[in-house]
Amino acid sequence: MANSSGVQDDIVTAWYSKELAVSLGPYVFQGLPGLILEVSSNNNLLLYRAQKIKLNSEKAIKIKISKRSVISEEEANTITKKNFYSYSKS
Repeated sequence: MANSSGVQDDIVTAWYSKELAVSLGPYVFQGLPGLILEVSSNNNLLLYRAQKIKLNSEKAIKIKISKRSVISEEEANTITKKNFYSYSKS
């Protein structure tokens, strides 16, 4: 993570749901292949967590929560870029 004083050694982790297929999240965190439900840093200075999700749909939607998986930073960057470019073209 970078700030005005330079690059920091913080590790940021994002949890998202592919079942909620919108490439959005809190603050500047977006671009993953699903709605970001939680973002945290290893130094505990950053924490965003969804408290409630209200779907504007008359039809009930089941959301299956699968096992969490860890991906590399390079893989996350690839996913983010792919989703950003496809979102910006629409």
